[in-house]
Amino acid sequence: MVSVYKYKARTREIYFPEACGWYDFYSGKHFTGGQRIIAEAPYERLPLYIREGAILPIGPEIQYTNEKPAG
Repeated sequence: MVSVYKYKARTREIYFPEACGWYDFYSGKHFTGGQRIIAEAPYERLPLYIREGAILPIGPEIQYTNEKPAG
């Protein structure tokens, strides 16, 4: 996650390391490593970029481990 820490800022410059590609979590757009972009940062959501090849454990919300059987 990329923090936007300046008061009233709605964009942030981001550098992606060259080692791999990166994906915008919300749109799925791919970015090659070794470049800089200006990321939109609306008040409602933070910019979130995922490293290419990363495993994201995403599932339904649960309150405790025995609430629902694992899918």
